[in-house]
Amino acid sequence: MTLKNASVLTLIGTFMVTILVGVNFFNTILGVSRDIVPPMALLPCFVYFFTGVAMTAFFWIFSRRQD
Repeated sequence: MTLKNASVLTLIGTFMVTILVGVNFFNTILGVSRDIVPPMALLPCFVYFFTGVAMTAFFWIFSRRQD
C-alpha cells in the first residue's frame, strides 16, 4: 500500500466519522431547542464536530499533496 492509498483510505474513514458526529451534533441542537437535552451538551458535541471537520480537511490536503 502506498502512502497515497493510505491517505485516501484515511480520508474516507474520517469523512464517514465526521458525518456521524455531524448528525449527532444536529440531533443535540434539536434536543436543546426542544428542551430535551441540557444546553451544556452542545459544547462537547461542537468540539467533536469541529475536530472531525479539521481532521477531514487535514487528510484531504495531505492526500492531495501526495505524488
